Amino acid sequence: MRLASVCLVLALGCASSSKSSNPPTTGEPTDEPDADAPATPPSKKDAAPTASPDVGSGGSGGSGGQTPEPGTGGSGGSGTGGTPAPDAGATGGAGGSPPTEGPMLPGCTLRWSPSAMRDGEKAFEAVEMPDVQFPGGSPGTHRGVKHITAVAEHDAYRIDSHYDPPNAVDYDRVTQTGPMRDDRLRCETRGMVDGAGKQVEQHNGETWRFTWSLYIPASLKGTSRFTHIWQMKYLDKSGGASGSPIVTVTLRSGDKMEVLFWIGGGSITTFDISALHDKWLSADLTMKIGTAGSVHWVLKDGDKVVSEKTQNGTTWPSDGDRLRPKWGIYRGITTGVQTSYIMLSNLRAYQCQ
Repeated sequence: MRLASVCLVLALGCASSSKSSNPPTTGEPTDEPDADAPATPPSKKDAAPTASPDVGSGGSGGSGGQTPEPGTGGSGGSGTGGTPAPDAGATGGAGGSPPTEGPMLPGCTLRWSPSAMRDGEKAFEAVEMPDVQFPGGSPGTHRGVKHITAVAEHDAYRIDSHYDPPNAVDYDRVTQTGPMRDDRLRCETRGMVDGAGKQVEQHNGETWRFTWSLYIPASLKGTSRFTHIWQMKYLDKSGGASGSPIVTVTLRSGDKMEVLFWIGGGSITTFDISALHDKWLSADLTMKIGTAGSVHWVLKDGDKVVSEKTQNGTTWPSDGDRLRPKWGIYRGITTGVQTSYIMLSNLRAYQCQ
């Protein structure tokens, strides 16, 4: 079945800058600054969003005609055509709960439960996409092509990442306002905003549980560099965005997935996902926030537990003011990178006792 996509476009004005923390011993580059950037680059306060989403029709823009993978519908044309998404309901896995509700969990309060079709990009503080220019910031690196869309069936967000040199490439920009960085790609959401328009924030001493469904196509695999598909980042006390993340879910070479601490605690778990592409999976991450914090991680394929691990680690930086999660694709450019996408549904955030 081919799905109709609805493009949801939002020119959000959030400018942030970087402040680095010590990365883990994996040798991966930190998130915002380059690996060889100064240890304490100047930070800049985030600006408030300035626009509302413009809901239109059609598919996500393409990368110039990449050959589609079997069963995925490919990457579209030159940006004016559509990108048919795979049948979100055809391969089992997680999902199925009403888009505006979520299961009640003992000891937890549901704080965030967006619908891609209803809320679009208003569910996030910002969308860090190559087609979005932030107020006062540098131009997008792939303008005129919508990188985040809503898929009606399964009420899913689809995030497209293009790498088709010398044609379309979704290069990152320094803090989304500075110069282009041609060694990495970024297509991510930032933070959470509830139905009343209030930011959903995480603070020291709290416990939060994040659950979501994800669809990873065969074209999205790890390489010798980083490929983050989820990050927990933070803002410092001056309002500057962190360089290093707190925790990431990262695709690795050899078709593996790793969950790891970045400011203390090391790798939580690494496991094979070669049999998990082109189907819906469910992720569940509980984080106790503190200098002596912890993460409990579960990944399921339908009812089957693929990975489960609990580990202590540092989940609160000494200069932290609040945390905020990011979903999407943020990756370093190297051999093996190609045009791809990820789909996300049933996003939930619970604050727990």
